[in-house]
Amino acid sequence: MRNYYRALGADALLVIVFSVLGTLSHNGALTIVNLARVAWPFLAGLVLAHLVLRAWRVEPWRFWPHGVFIVAITVVTAMLLRTLTGAGTALPFVLVSFAVNALFLLGWRIIAGIIVRRKKASVGTENSH
Repeated sequence: MRNYYRALGADALLVIVFSVLGTLSHNGALTIVNLARVAWPFLAGLVLAHLVLRAWRVEPWRFWPHGVFIVAITVVTAMLLRTLTGAGTALPFVLVSFAVNALFLLGWRIIAGIIVRRKKASVGTENSH
């Protein structure tokens, strides 16, 4: 379960980084209010994704299908919430949101998966000696 909380924390941190970068790239003031306004739909989508996928029951670094669905549910939910609240959902924003969140949320999973596989492989070779 500890690994799950680390994964959720990593996901949330990266969604916040995405929100910070987005705010700064549009010359927005980096205030708590602005950051919360940008981040909350994505964080809500992320929580929903973890709940729907029951993410605590699988290896948190799994790219497929776990990571891919985390990204999809997070961004689709965020776009729905932004639409319902009158925030922008222009096509370039939607595409950038998918691309950056996929890079962040899948990127750490790929790196973690490689590390885990290498550790398992090294333990396997140590046990065979």
